[in-house]
Amino acid sequence: MKPGFFTNELLAELPPFGRLLFAGLWTLADRKGRLPDIPKVISGAVFPFDKVPVEKLLEMLNERSFILRYSVGGKRYIQVVKFETHQHVHKNEADSIIPPPDGWDDSDTLVRQAPSIDEPITGARPAEANSTPTPITEAKAKAEATSRRERLRAKFAFTNEDWSHLHAKHPGVHVNARFWDFLDWIGEREGERMPEKPLAAFHGFLSVKNGAKESSAAAAR
Repeated sequence: MKPGFFTNELLAELPPFGRLLFAGLWTLADRKGRLPDIPKVISGAVFPFDKVPVEKLLEMLNERSFILRYSVGGKRYIQVVKFETHQHVHKNEADSIIPPPDGWDDSDTLVRQAPSIDEPITGARPAEANSTPTPITEAKAKAEATSRRERLRAKFAFTNEDWSHLHAKHPGVHVNARFWDFLDWIGEREGERMPEKPLAAFHGFLSVKNGAKESSAAAAR
């Protein structure tokens, strides 16, 4: 376990059992960081001797994008985001048989939606617009995108009540995943798009299709 786990401010918002649950999920997940979303089974595996509100704690982890709760074919699953930063998968471990979340790219889980529990990535620069991508420039671009997301996330400190309202207001939309899309959209032209009313702007972003993002979010400024 990395030292950043114990000093992460977002994780610190969770009760101690919530933090322990997060680490416990790493041991239950398959090589792609996925496992069935069955709170009773998870509780029995991680807290066999304690009475712990696992369902509530899972939702708190989901709201903070440390995990992604999703359904496929009527079955519920959990994706541990940035799983490779928490676990070293043995080369002989069996492939995952759990379907990924919609739109999920297993090759990019290191820079996807979860807040980092490591030191911030600094000093990275995006690749030149017209250059041919190389492994180095792609890594720098991803590092820059991750750093920008972390910085912008700090400006949007929505409360648990805000998140609950967002989920209720936009049923059928994966609000947590769209939040990171929202930050990426702002980051493209941060000087022009930073809203004065972040919650209202995010509501607008969730309410419209991609082509109408700007006009809706701009109305909340």
